[in-house]
Amino acid sequence: MLRFLILLLCSSGGAIHLGLIENDERFVDVCKHAVADAKATKQCDNRVAVLNITECTGQHDLMDALDLHFKKDASTLVLGDCEQETLDLARLSSGFDFAVFVRTFRQPYYSIGAEFPNVIYNPDTAIMFMAQTLSELLRKLGLSQIIFIGPTITMQSGTQPLTDVFLKMMAELNTVNITKVLRIDENHWENVYDTVKEAKTNIKCVVIDTSFKKLATILSSLSVIEMGQNNVLVILLCRDSYTICSKEVLAGYQNSKMVVLAPKFENYEEHVKQLTEWIPDLDLTETYYSELIAIYDICYTYCYCTSQGQYQNRDAMFSVLTGKTLTGGKMGAISFDGNTNYIRDIEILQFREPNLSDFTVVTTARAIATECHRFTCSAVNFDPVQFKLWEEELKTEIPLCYYNGGCTNYTPLIIAAIIGLLGIIILGGVYAYQRRKRLDVFRMHWKIPKAQLKVIENKQSKTKTVPGSEDPSKTSNLVSKRRVVAAYALLGAAKAEFMVLKQMKKIRWNKLEMNAITELKRINHDNMTTFLGICYNEGDKFYVLHSLVERASLEDFINDQDFIMDTTFKSAFLRDIINGLQYLHKSTVGFHGLLNPANCLIDGNWVLKLNNFGLVNVLNAAIEREQIKLTEIIPFTSYYNTAPENLEGIAYGRMFPKGSRLGDIYSFGSLLFMVLFRTIPFETYGQPPKDIVEKIRKDGIVPPVEESLPEEKPLVDLMLDCWKKNPEERPKLRKVNQIISSVFELSKGNLIDQMIKMNYSYAQHLEKIVDERTAEFESQKIMNAKLLQQILPASIAELLITGESVVPRNYELASVLFCQLVDFNFFLSHTAPHNVIRFLNDVFSRFDAVIEHHDAYKVETTGETYMVASGVPNENDNRHVIEISEIALELRALCQHYIVEHIPNWKVQVRIGYHCGPIAAGVVGARAPRFCLFGDTVNFASRMQSNCPPDQIQLSEQTAERLRDIPRYKLTKRGIVKVKGKGDVNTYWLDIDEKAESIMKKVSRDQSDITAVPHLPIATPLPPEIPEETKLPEKTKDLDPVNENEDILSDKLKNDNNNNDFEKKSEDTQSPPEDPHTGDEEQTARIDEIKEKNDPLSPRWTQPPLQNGQIA
Repeated sequence: MLRFLILLLCSSGGAIHLGLIENDERFVDVCKHAVADAKATKQCDNRVAVLNITECTGQHDLMDALDLHFKKDASTLVLGDCEQETLDLARLSSGFDFAVFVRTFRQPYYSIGAEFPNVIYNPDTAIMFMAQTLSELLRKLGLSQIIFIGPTITMQSGTQPLTDVFLKMMAELNTVNITKVLRIDENHWENVYDTVKEAKTNIKCVVIDTSFKKLATILSSLSVIEMGQNNVLVILLCRDSYTICSKEVLAGYQNSKMVVLAPKFENYEEHVKQLTEWIPDLDLTETYYSELIAIYDICYTYCYCTSQGQYQNRDAMFSVLTGKTLTGGKMGAISFDGNTNYIRDIEILQFREPNLSDFTVVTTARAIATECHRFTCSAVNFDPVQFKLWEEELKTEIPLCYYNGGCTNYTPLIIAAIIGLLGIIILGGVYAYQRRKRLDVFRMHWKIPKAQLKVIENKQSKTKTVPGSEDPSKTSNLVSKRRVVAAYALLGAAKAEFMVLKQMKKIRWNKLEMNAITELKRINHDNMTTFLGICYNEGDKFYVLHSLVERASLEDFINDQDFIMDTTFKSAFLRDIINGLQYLHKSTVGFHGLLNPANCLIDGNWVLKLNNFGLVNVLNAAIEREQIKLTEIIPFTSYYNTAPENLEGIAYGRMFPKGSRLGDIYSFGSLLFMVLFRTIPFETYGQPPKDIVEKIRKDGIVPPVEESLPEEKPLVDLMLDCWKKNPEERPKLRKVNQIISSVFELSKGNLIDQMIKMNYSYAQHLEKIVDERTAEFESQKIMNAKLLQQILPASIAELLITGESVVPRNYELASVLFCQLVDFNFFLSHTAPHNVIRFLNDVFSRFDAVIEHHDAYKVETTGETYMVASGVPNENDNRHVIEISEIALELRALCQHYIVEHIPNWKVQVRIGYHCGPIAAGVVGARAPRFCLFGDTVNFASRMQSNCPPDQIQLSEQTAERLRDIPRYKLTKRGIVKVKGKGDVNTYWLDIDEKAESIMKKVSRDQSDITAVPHLPIATPLPPEIPEETKLPEKTKDLDPVNENEDILSDKLKNDNNNNDFEKKSEDTQSPPEDPHTGDEEQTARIDEIKEKNDPLSPRWTQPPLQNGQIA
C-alpha cells in the first residue's frame, strides 16, 4: 500500500505518454508508425510518445505496469496477451481511473462496460461480430443446429484458438444449438478417424475453426468435398483476412461448396506492402496480420483522442469515440460501437463456380449501432444476396450412405466403362470401314457397263470453243462462250466426256491398279471433275469417262486473243489449279500426270476444274501389256509441259508421260508461262518438236522467257524454279501457293468471289458518289437559295424556292430612293480598274449593311446608282417613308466619313432623292428573276436624285408632308424645281433637327418609366466615330462642296463653274426658304403639339403604335 502512495506522489506532467505492454519489438515499431501517421494527418497531439515494457516476465509485471502509469505518466495502457496481468490491470483501471486498451480476443467479457468501465475493447479479431454474423446467417438459412470442430492445441504463436471464445459468444447469443463440439488433436492423428465418424450426422451445417497448423490435412480428413456433395454446409471461421487463411484451401477444394467467414480488410495488399516496409523480416505465416492491424488501430485511436483533448480516462475517450469512424490512417477506417468497442465488417465468401481459382464475396455483414446488450452494441445487416442458392441445396435430404461410413462414388467406374465401350465401338467401326474399302476395290463400282453408255457424235467442228452464235462480232462474249466437243456420252441423265482408246486384249487389273482406280472414284473436290468410271472388256473400245464441263478450257482462253485476261482472271485460274493440285497431292491418288491447259476446264460458274487426272501410269501399264493402244498419235507438242524425268522410258506418240507430284510442279510452271505470255512453250524456238522434246528429256531446256512487267517478276522467278531439272530443287506446292497469294494479294477467292467483291466495292463506291453528289446538290441548293434571297426580297424568294408563282400587284403607297455617287466618271478616269471595283464593292457593301437594319429592300445597283424601296413587297403600315428617310440620312453620313485608300484627301459625295406614291411590282425573268418596280413613283424619285446637288437629300412635297410632324427631321424648302415630265414642282431638303432631337431625348428620359404609352424613337445611331488622324477637314458654310476637292481635282474647274451656274439658276427660281433656326420656345411648343398628336388617348391619334426597333 505504501508503494502505491509513493507512486501516486511521483506522477509527473509534461509529455503525453502511451504505455505499451509488449515483448515483440515489431509491434512497438508498428505503434510508433501509427503515432507518426496520426501526427502527419493532424489527428494527434505532437507531445505523444510511446513507452514500452515487457510482459509475462515475472512476479513484478503488475507493479511495472503501474509504475509505467504513475511514475512515467502513461495516461493510457495498451495491454498484452498475458492473461492474468491483463485481467488485474483491467480491474485496477476502474479504481485508479485510467483507460486501458485490451487487444486479446480470448476474453470477450472485457467488452461489458458495467464490469470493466475503463476498458476499451479492441481485439485483433472481431470475434463478437463474427459470432453475430454466423448466428444471423444460420437463421436466414433456416439452420438451428451445427457441429463445431476446432483444435485442442495452441496455435503457432502460442495463443489459444478461436474455438473457446467463439463457443462462449454463441452461448451468450443463445440462437443456435451447437449439438456437438469436436476437438482434433493434431499431435494424435490416430484419433482423427473417430472424430470424422462422429461428424457424419443428420446435422446439415459444420463449422470449422481454421486455427489448425495443417488445415488442408484436416479438411481432407474430414472429407469436406463429400460433405458438400451430400448437401452439408461447411463454414470456415478465419481469424485473419481470407487471403491468409484460405491459401491451403484454394488448391483442390473448388467443388467443396465451402463458405468462409473472415474479417473484411480493405486494401489488403497495400497494407501488407506497408507493413513489409516497416518490418522487413515480416512473415505473416508466423505473425497474425490482424494483430498488427489491431496494434496500429489502438495507437492511432489514442492519438486521435489526444488531438481532441479527451485522453485522461475512459470517460473522456468515450465522449469522442462512441459510434465514431476514424479515417486517415494507412490501415483503413477504424469504427466503434455504442460502447467504444472496436467493430469490423465480416465477409462471407464461397466458390461460386467450380472452375474459378479463388473465392467470391457473396455478401458482407455490416455492423449497425444499436442499444448495448451485455456483449454487443451492434446488429447485423447483410448486403443484398441470393440466399435461395443455398436454401435449395439444404432442402435436399442427406443420403443414408453418408451415415454408414461414406458414400461410394461410382462415377469414375461408370466413366471408365463408357470409355471402354466407346473404344470397342470405334475399333469395330474402323475395322468395318477398312474391310468395306477392301471389298469396294473388288466390287469395281467404277466399271460402267456398255449398255448404260450412249455415245453422241457432234456434227459441229472438233473440240473447239465457239461463240454462242455465228456472228463473228460476238466471239468475245463470255456469257455465250461454250466448248464444242467432237462427241460426248450419256450415262443415265448425266453428260460425260470421254477419252477413248482401242482395246486389244481382255484386261485384268492387278490389285494396285484396282486400288488406284477405286481412289479416283472417291475424288470429290470443287476444283476437280468427277471421275465416272471406265467402260472396257465389252468390244474394241476402251472409255475413260469424266463429268462434262461445257463452258471452255484454259487453252481456249489462252488462244483467244480477243479475251482480255486481266489480274482477276489470272489469280482466279491459278488459285483454282493450286487448290486442285493440293487436294490431289494429299489424297491417295497423289498426282495429276496430264496437267496442261486442255485439261483445265472452266464450268458455268467460272470455277476451274482439273480433268483426266491420276490415270497415266495405269494406262501406260495397260499399253505396255498391249491390252490397249491409242487411237491417235500424241503430238510431240503435248510433251512440252512434261518434266524431264517423266519422259524417260516412254514411246513418244504411243504412250502418255509418266505422272508424279514433282512432275506436276514442272507442268504448273508451263501453265504459268502460258497464262503470263499467252503462247505455248517453245513456239519461237525454231527446231522440230521431236528435237525439242529430246532436249527437254536430256538437257532440261526451258522455253525462252520474254521481258515481263515488274509486278510479274516473282511469278517469272517461280516459273523458272518449277522448271529446274533436278526434281528436288523444285519448290513445294505450299511455297508456290504462298508466292501466288502474295502476288495477287488483293484478288482472293475464285472468279465468282472476286466478281462479287468487285460489284460490292463498286456499289459502295457508287453509294459514296451518290452521297457526295447529293451533298453537293444540297449545298448548291442552299447557295442558290441564299443567292436568290440576296437578289430578291425574302418573301418573294421563299415563294420561288417552294415553286409557287408570284402574282404581280399594285401597292397603294411605297417609297423609292435613289442614291448616286457624285463625279464617278471623273473617278473612273483617274483610278485603276481593280481599285474601282474594290471601291464600289466596299461602298455598296456598307450600303447593304445599312439596309439590313431597316424594313427596306435593295432593288438594284446600276453603275454608281443605288436604288432602295420600302413598303414593297412587305407593306409596313405607312412606315416606309420614315424607313427611307433614316436610310438616306445614314447613307449620307456614311459617305461623309468614308476615306478612299488611294485618294485619302478626296471626299465621297452622293446625291440622294426619294419619293413616295403608288407602285406596281412583280417578278420579271425566268432564268434570272428580278423583282422590278414600275410606275410614276419610280420615275419621280429618280428625278429627285438627278437634279439634287451633292451631299443633299431631296424629297418631293408629297413625301415631306408625311414627315412634317416628326420633330427629328428638319425639312428645308428648296423651292420650285423644273422636273422632266412633271413641270415645276416644290421640293425639300432633309436634315436632322439637332435641337428637337436633344429635347426629345430629354423628354424620353423623363418619361422612361411610362411603358404603356408608345413613343417615337428619338434617334437612329450614327456610324462610329472616325479616328481623329483619319478625319477629313470639315466643310465651311461658304465652301462649295464640289470645290472642296479643288486641290486634288484641278481638272474639274470647268465642271465646277457649270455647277455654280446650276445652283445660281436654282436660287433664282426658289421661293424664300423657311427659317430653320426657330426659337427654343417655339420648338418646345411644337414638340408638345406633336406629343399630343401621338397620345393614344387623344382623338387625333391616327398612327398605329410602333414596335421595338422600328423607326418613326
